[in-house]
Amino acid sequence: MSSVDPSNQGTLDRSFKTTEAFLHTLANQASIGILLSDPHGTCHFVNQRLCELSGLTIATAAGEGWGKALHADDRNRVLDEWHEAARHVRPFSSEFRFQRSDGTTRWVHGEGFALRTRPSEISGHFLMVRDITARKQAVEALCVSEERYRSLVHLSPHAILVTVDDTIAFANQAGLRMMGMASAKELLGRSCLDLIRPSISEHGASVKTEEAPFPREATILRGDGTTVEVEIVGAPINFDGLSSLLLMFTDITERKHAQSAYLIARKEVEAYRQEALRMEAMAILSGGIAHEFNNCLTAILGFSELAMPFVSPDSKAHGHLQQVVTASRRARDLVNQMLVFRRQSEPAKQPVSLHVLLKETLRLLKPVLQENITLETWIQTPTHPVLADPTQLHQVFVSLLANAEQAMKATGGILTVRLSDVRMEPSSDGYLAQLTAGEYVCLTTTYNNQGTMASEQTAAFTPRGAAPDGEGRSGVGLAVVEGVIRSHGGAMRVSTETANGTSVEVYWPALNPDDIADTAPGGVTRCDQENRAPSKHEDSLARTEKER
Repeated sequence: MSSVDPSNQGTLDRSFKTTEAFLHTLANQASIGILLSDPHGTCHFVNQRLCELSGLTIATAAGEGWGKALHADDRNRVLDEWHEAARHVRPFSSEFRFQRSDGTTRWVHGEGFALRTRPSEISGHFLMVRDITARKQAVEALCVSEERYRSLVHLSPHAILVTVDDTIAFANQAGLRMMGMASAKELLGRSCLDLIRPSISEHGASVKTEEAPFPREATILRGDGTTVEVEIVGAPINFDGLSSLLLMFTDITERKHAQSAYLIARKEVEAYRQEALRMEAMAILSGGIAHEFNNCLTAILGFSELAMPFVSPDSKAHGHLQQVVTASRRARDLVNQMLVFRRQSEPAKQPVSLHVLLKETLRLLKPVLQENITLETWIQTPTHPVLADPTQLHQVFVSLLANAEQAMKATGGILTVRLSDVRMEPSSDGYLAQLTAGEYVCLTTTYNNQGTMASEQTAAFTPRGAAPDGEGRSGVGLAVVEGVIRSHGGAMRVSTETANGTSVEVYWPALNPDDIADTAPGGVTRCDQENRAPSKHEDSLARTEKER
């Protein structure tokens, strides 16, 4: 047996102690937790970092003490795996939690392996513990965020699709409803090019992820064969590790319909404006002609009246001159009617007898009605006076009759005009609800042209009174008529019945007798032609032919 030199033995002891101190210091300064155990897995050393992670001290961690710091849900699993690895001398790797005494929890990842002094001799086991709390918290937060956004996507009222190379890889519930699909199986895997077609006014014919401009409008072809107009916005995303496109759809079908209706209405308004300009030009032209014609009539009437004193009253010539004067006055009245009709001035309301004004209007329009239209009138004489502008009322009468004639133009029929006093009570009728109880004067025009359905009659009685072919007469339009009536405190109702035809009822509030004197001291306005026989014009023409 060889002996060791005492001096060398001392040197070895000092070297061993130095190395031990160095390793001890290195272990305590390490950023990872370190645990050393005997071959059976019983702990006999822990560094300072492991104590910090576990919340133990070096003394309490010795032996099986370190296992007490393991989280209750992880303890049995981790200790079994640790001792199993020590028993079979194999590597150990596991993620687990330390439940610290201050109530906090630290996630760690432990890796262990056997310490060998010789290939066949195990002196113990070495366990390294790394703090992965921050990573675990980040993963957990990511999972929470993913779940939150997944819920938002599934619950979103907007249709959302994810496409990979134009193939649908995901669709939320709103997307399934918009596409008209009962389940995701019917939609996933299909090409979006089969379901999404660019709208006519938009760019291109492709929805490739690299080419699609956003936002854009397109048409969805649903599973039931119907279509939906949509606006699409999109953004590139990573879906299951693949470069994808996230598409969000907003249903704009109603907006599209509203835009179409707006364009149609705009065209109609432009047509109304052009018609108004045409009528204004005609009014100006007719006014100029009326003035010139009035000048001619003034000369005819003046010279005829100057010649009459020089002719014997019993002679035929005197009678002829009298007819000239009568016809000239008649023509002058017609010219005055034209000038009043085109006058653009602030309405001057005064007491008016509607039966007189209506008779005069019918007398003017009756000769020019179409032969296939029969005019029937029932006019109460007299009616209550109303406070109104005679010119505007004349326009209302002309417009109502012109619209009715236009509706009857194709097949003819019977046009009935009634005017009478009525007593109105509070009504729930939407058209007459604004009328208060009291006395009113009611004008009713009714027509029923044979061979025309009731719905067609109502459509023919359009707010715009212009004749489509430009040959018919037209009034100012029912919309304007209703505005005039409302400005006089009245109301209008249009109704259609298959048996009775189309009726337009107009109500004007009647004046109280006490109000007439305050409003118009001169009395109720009447037309000069009220007492004139309507056949004088025809009589004068007949007498002219006879004299010839």
